Amino acid sequence: MTKKGLTKYLSIGAVTTAALFLAACSNQKSTTSAKNSKTEITMWHAMNGAQQKNLKQLTNKFEKENPNIKVKLENQGNYPQLQGKITSRI
Repeated sequence: MTKKGLTKYLSIGAVTTAALFLAACSNQKSTTSAKNSKTEITMWHAMNGAQQKNLKQLTNKFEKENPNIKVKLENQGNYPQLQGKITSRI
């Protein structure tokens, strides 16, 4: 894979990550019972090596800052496999 191709896939992964984190951080008011409940989101990704390590660190930081949200990271292999899974689910 070329450097340009890798940069493209990493950018896609970063945008996907940011979108999921922003979606989880809504500004809606909630009731007391909703504040006490835990929300779990699943994030599919195709990051490996250093990128996966960094993603886990960012996820841990996010969960510490948002104790009512649990992020379940699921590696889907590589970007074509991830895209295929997303497409089949749509």
